[in-house]
Amino acid sequence: GSGVQGLAAFLVTTGDQRILAATRERLELTVSLLSLYEMRLTLQQRQSDLARLRLAMETTAAVNEQDRFAGAAMALCNEVSSRWKCDRVTLGFLKGRYVHLKAMSHTEKFSRKMKVVQDIESAMEETLDQDVEVTYPASPEATFVQRAAAELSKRHGPTAVLSLPLRREGEPAAVITLERPVDQPFALGEIEALRLTIDLVSPRLVPMHLQDRWFGARAAGGLRKGLSTILGPKHTW
Repeated sequence: GSGVQGLAAFLVTTGDQRILAATRERLELTVSLLSLYEMRLTLQQRQSDLARLRLAMETTAAVNEQDRFAGAAMALCNEVSSRWKCDRVTLGFLKGRYVHLKAMSHTEKFSRKMKVVQDIESAMEETLDQDVEVTYPASPEATFVQRAAAELSKRHGPTAVLSLPLRREGEPAAVITLERPVDQPFALGEIEALRLTIDLVSPRLVPMHLQDRWFGARAAGGLRKGLSTILGPKHTW
């Protein structure tokens, strides 16, 4: 059953039955309006949840259309950039102790020597070190460190920055970083939608990256073996 959700008592200082009746009618109407308001809030929340789910599913579908890591990584950055109206979205993966940038929205080639790339990687490492979502500007109650995110914003903006970790078996393995105009900070609803998106794409994207690295290492090993036969071990890199 619905049960009683609240109770209110009202003192009406009159003995006139007509005034009491009119007051009771107004109070009953007020309760009905409150119930309608509550129903409307519930409906709005449900619609917001559905909108977030749709965003996440559509982004995930675009990533899943790709069968190689490079294409999937670029699809994720481009989709997030378009749907969350970002100037730049980047994806980096942990390699040893450092993060290496692997994809940048609407950019086929970039150099890790570029200052902007180095600053993005620093912001990503800041996120992975804490294993939390990092936003800049952040609310005064925020407890996470945001120094690298602030530097990225100031040097290449000013921009609003949001970084979210991608996890594999509960451990942080990668970071996606979003940048857009500083007067458009990321709202809680947007962050929740992005969190859902990342949770959906990570189980496929992270293994694809590991597989890509494995094939790359295998190919490099085969090339070294072939060159050592031709040049000799001393002259093989």
